Amino acid sequence: MARRPEYIVETDFLFGLRASDRLHSSVYSALMRHVEGGLHLLVSGASPVEANAVMASQGVPQEKIAEAFSLISTTLEKHRVERFTCITISDIQDAMSSRETRPSLTFFDSLHAAISKRMDLAILSSDPVYRDLGVEWVDLRVY
Repeated sequence: MARRPEYIVETDFLFGLRASDRLHSSVYSALMRHVEGGLHLLVSGASPVEANAVMASQGVPQEKIAEAFSLISTTLEKHRVERFTCITISDIQDAMSSRETRPSLTFFDSLHAAISKRMDLAILSSDPVYRDLGVEWVDLRVY
C-alpha cells in the first residue's frame, strides 16, 4: 500500500483558513484531502509566530489576534490537523545560511525551508520562493 503524501504547511495556509482569503478554497480542499486520508498535513512550528508578527505589524489589536488564533486552532482541530513541527538550532543556522546567499529571502520563508529540508518533507504553499531553496515545493493553489 502506498504511503499518503505528507506536507508541511506554512503561514499562508493558516491565513487561508479565513473565508475572505484568496487561498481559502485551496486550503479547504487540502484540509478535506487530509481528513479523507489522501494526504497528511503538518504545520510548520514557525507559522504561528510569523502569523502573530504579521498581524501585530499590521496594527491588529492583541484581543483580535487572540481571537484569530482561537479560530485557527478550532479549525485545525476540527479537521484533525494535530501535528506541528519543532524548530531546532540547526534550522535557525540553515535559515541564516540561506539568507546570506539570498538577501531578499525572508527569515520565515528561510526557516520553513530549513524545517522542510531537515524533515525531508515537501512544503505545500502558494509561495514559489521554495522552488529555489532546495526543498520540494507543491503549489497550494493547485488544490
